[in-house]
Amino acid sequence: MKGSATVTPSTGGDANEPGKNDVYLPSPHGKITIVGELTPVGGTAARITPDRYETTQQVLDGDIETGSNYTKFKVTPNGTEQWGIDRDGFLKQQ
Repeated sequence: MKGSATVTPSTGGDANEPGKNDVYLPSPHGKITIVGELTPVGGTAARITPDRYETTQQVLDGDIETGSNYTKFKVTPNGTEQWGIDRDGFLKQQ
């Protein structure tokens, strides 16, 4: 992904449930590679739904820290657990 690339989550329903436009990442090697600073309209580049919620799961690669790119992704909650992405591109429980 680069520039203003955006994968807009589907609308309607529960915002915490996986949607048909989410980026589904299989473990252990599924990840998004970022090239340069992301400038998505609305501030969110995509919502990620991993197949496993583990802190050893890397979901972003490339220019992760450029322009704080790692903050421009949402992670679908795992039940009541809230998840995010750390500055190294790995999942983190919040």
